[in-house]
Amino acid sequence: MERRSFLKTGSLASLGSLAASLPPALLNAQNTLSNSGLVDTPEQRYYYLKRLLNSLCTEIGPRPAGSDGFNRGIRLIATEMERSLPEVFLDEFKIEHWELADDPFLTVAGTPVEVFPHHGSSGTPKAGARGILKKNDSGPPYSIVDPATGKKLAEISISSYGPAIPANAYRDGKMAQVPMFGVGKYDRPLLDRAVRDNSPVAAHSNVKITQNVPSWNAVGTLPGKSEKEIVVFAHADTVYSSPGANDNTASVIVMLMMAHELSKADHDYTLTFVATGSEEYGFQGAYAYAKRRIEDGTIKNIKYIIQFDSLTYGPDLLLTSEDKELRDIVDSINGTLEINGKPRHINNSEWTMDSLPFKSSGVRAIYINSRGYDGITLPVYHRAEDSAETVGFDCVDNSFRIFTEFVRRLDAM
Repeated sequence: MERRSFLKTGSLASLGSLAASLPPALLNAQNTLSNSGLVDTPEQRYYYLKRLLNSLCTEIGPRPAGSDGFNRGIRLIATEMERSLPEVFLDEFKIEHWELADDPFLTVAGTPVEVFPHHGSSGTPKAGARGILKKNDSGPPYSIVDPATGKKLAEISISSYGPAIPANAYRDGKMAQVPMFGVGKYDRPLLDRAVRDNSPVAAHSNVKITQNVPSWNAVGTLPGKSEKEIVVFAHADTVYSSPGANDNTASVIVMLMMAHELSKADHDYTLTFVATGSEEYGFQGAYAYAKRRIEDGTIKNIKYIIQFDSLTYGPDLLLTSEDKELRDIVDSINGTLEINGKPRHINNSEWTMDSLPFKSSGVRAIYINSRGYDGITLPVYHRAEDSAETVGFDCVDNSFRIFTEFVRRLDAM
């Protein structure tokens, strides 16, 4: 694994060439804001949220791993960490960079259908994938097959939330060798008729793969009185089709707010905040970070992992962990703070996505998602409409308050 690129703590000037890539709004804010004035009040938290959503989602836009947008965004996040955390670095690793080389298409019985190729799937031949549609017994619901040979040419999945979206096709860090496409649930009747009538179907995606492209995790640490450690994860990358305001920029901002607030006091535990790269593309950033902690011999210090993913789909937190005590602590805090939302307990494995590489380390973990404003937020998932304007401040502020207190309670255990 590549060695880390370290940032000196202190002023923005210490970042050297990194500053040149940051939006003007961030540069100006560095000269006017101090740690004590960032997130002390709801009003400050509101403007902090709006400023970073604008910088990351509106000014930069989509930030898939390996892109220039991601590189700008992760440096901005690292700079925000520097405001309150004494140890901040960019943890470099290399990825297989997947991107579309031109516009994809899907036609069913001559009708164009909105489609997004799944990132991590192979492209079609130059002439496209042309055949008929068949239903599958398992996996993606439809396949395009060659009517003469029955050979599978591509697979098609359906978004359960609404319009077409891309999804992750990587499995165990490897690309899917069959082209995979995502369409919206509203197009299912058209696809079912095509299956029934053996109608012609054509799909095209031109995929470009580049090896050994650098990507980064932004890691900030607040040393505690002991080496015991609480690690908070929130992925900083988006899919190629979306600025990712809810998935997962707002969660990263919650994590940054927590870092600023928690840095005002001493703690028994060391607190580490990790904005991971390439979560959407096979959790490669988390795997790289876990590998580094194994190599450094410090993975044994990690006692708790808190993983945020899409905290702003509504006020009702989804608490996924087989560790009932951790779920109950969050539930208790939610009640004490009189949050307008009811956590839902999901007694499933917490070892998912960015926490997966730490499964065998003996750490206790919880994964947090959300629901509640489903008709507003879920249909924009992985789409261009997942913009800064769709993020509810109430969800951000609730999560900030709940999980700042959650870390304090873990620190006291």
